[in-house]
Amino acid sequence: MTDQAQVRKPARRPRTHKPRPLPNLTILPPHAALDRQQVCAATGFALQTLKAWAAQGRGPRVTRIEGRPRYLVCDVLAWMGVTRDAAKSA
Repeated sequence: MTDQAQVRKPARRPRTHKPRPLPNLTILPPHAALDRQQVCAATGFALQTLKAWAAQGRGPRVTRIEGRPRYLVCDVLAWMGVTRDAAKSA
């Protein structure tokens, strides 16, 4: 029997993700649509938490745009209990 040389796979390059900018909810228009990752960045909650809350009917109101979950800035601020005037002065 002959020994076959093992073929090594080339090393993968690490993925480099560009960090998404933190959305400033106070300067965005009230009806701007945010995705779940943007809401997570703005509120500090985990993505899985937002998904679970959406399934349970809790958390900020979810608006479906072309079948994808989106959160309107006015809904997120209302859920957080923040008025736009108070948020701007803080």
